[in-house]
Amino acid sequence: MRNISRALARVVPDPYFELATSVGEACVELGARAYLVGGVVRDVLMGWIEFGDLDIMITDAPPDPINLIAKAIGARVVKSSLFSTGRLDLNGTEFDLTVARSESYRAPGALPDVAPGVLSDDLARRDFSINAMAAELSPDAFGDVIDPHDGQADLENAVLRTLHERSFHEDATRMLRAARYAARFEFALEPRTREQLRNALPHLRAISPVRFRNDLQRVFDEPDVPEVLALLDSWGVIAEYLPGTAIDSKPWERFRAAKPSDQGQRHRIAFALLALTGDPTSHPTVDVRLALDADATAAVRSAIALQGTLPELDADDLRPSELVKALDTQIPDAVAANALATSNVNLSARLALYLDTYRWVKPALDGHDVIGIGVKQGPAVGNVLARLRDARLDGELDLREEEVALVRQAVSRQDFFDPKG
Repeated sequence: MRNISRALARVVPDPYFELATSVGEACVELGARAYLVGGVVRDVLMGWIEFGDLDIMITDAPPDPINLIAKAIGARVVKSSLFSTGRLDLNGTEFDLTVARSESYRAPGALPDVAPGVLSDDLARRDFSINAMAAELSPDAFGDVIDPHDGQADLENAVLRTLHERSFHEDATRMLRAARYAARFEFALEPRTREQLRNALPHLRAISPVRFRNDLQRVFDEPDVPEVLALLDSWGVIAEYLPGTAIDSKPWERFRAAKPSDQGQRHRIAFALLALTGDPTSHPTVDVRLALDADATAAVRSAIALQGTLPELDADDLRPSELVKALDTQIPDAVAANALATSNVNLSARLALYLDTYRWVKPALDGHDVIGIGVKQGPAVGNVLARLRDARLDGELDLREEEVALVRQAVSRQDFFDPKG
C-alpha cells in the first residue's frame, strides 16, 4: 500500500496539515476514522504542488458528528446540512467535513438520494477513478492510500475512466468535468468511457439550466479554456445542450489571454462570447437556455445588438468621439466579447482602445466650472461637458486652459448648447 504522508506534509500548507492531523486523532478517540478525499490525493500522487482545499470524510461516525468533531478540535461550524456535511473553521482555516455516504439516482439528471454509507460506498459514488481514492488520517496509518478502483494505474496511464457503465446517465454534468480534467492533465478518455459518454448525450437534456451553467462557469475558470471547449465540442456536448453554437478556437485563445479583472466579469464575457459564436436567432437563446442572471443576460443581449454596429465602427474616418458615442450605449463586457470575437484586427484594436482608454476620458472642467464661466444651469451644462469630452478625445485640446477658452468662446457665441452637438 502506498503512503503519501511525506508528500502531504510537503504540499499541504501547515495550518491545513495540522488540522487534518487533529481531525484524524479526534476521530480515533470517538471511535471513527478520518480520510482525506478529493483532488488533494489525486494531485499529490501526480506530483502537483498546487493546493486548493481540504476535504475530509469520516466513517463509523457517532451521532451529530459535525458538531462533535468540531468541539473535539476546537473548531467552529460555519455551516452544516441535513446530509452530515459541514464547513468548519479552525483558527481562520476552513475545510469541508463529510460523513461517508452512498448515492442512488431515481432518474437521469435528478439530484441523488443520499444515505449513510461506508468508505467503499463513498468512493464508489465518485465520477472517475482518479478521484475515487482516499488517504488515511488516523495516526496508526496516516497517509496510507486506499484505491479500490485502480485510480493510481489510470494516473500513470493518463486516462479518465468512469466507475460504472451508467455514470454519465446518472449525472451528465460529469461530461463537463471530464473535459476539464482531460485538458488540465492532458489525459484521454478510456475507450469504454468515451463510448459511455457518446451514448449518454441525450441525457444532457435532463440537466437543469442552473446546473449546466454552473459547470460551464467552472470551464471558463480553467487555465486552458479553448482546449476544454474544443473537447466538449468534439464530443457533441455543446451541440446537444446549446444547439446552433459553434466553438471557434481563436476567440477563445484571445479570451484565455485577456485576463478579466474578476471572476464575475470573466463569466459574463464568456457567456457573451458563447452567444456571439452561435445563431442569435436560435430559440431559446443562450441567456434563456442557461438561465443567466440579469447582469450576464444584459451582457449577452448587448453583445448581440452591437454586432449590427460593428461595420460602422471600422470606418477609416471614424473619430474617437464617434466611437465613444456608439459604445457608451453598450455594456463594457459586451464590447470586450466583441473585441475577442472579431477577426478584424483593426476593429478589435479600436474596441480595446475604447475599453482601456477612451471610455475613461473626461474633461478637466466639471459642471461647477462651466457654470462659473457663464453657462446657465440646465441641459446646457451637460451639452458643454459632452463637447469638451469630444474635443479631448479627438485631440482638439489637451490643457484645462484650452477648455476654459473653448467654453468662453461658446458662451459669447451662444452656439454651444445644441443637444445634437
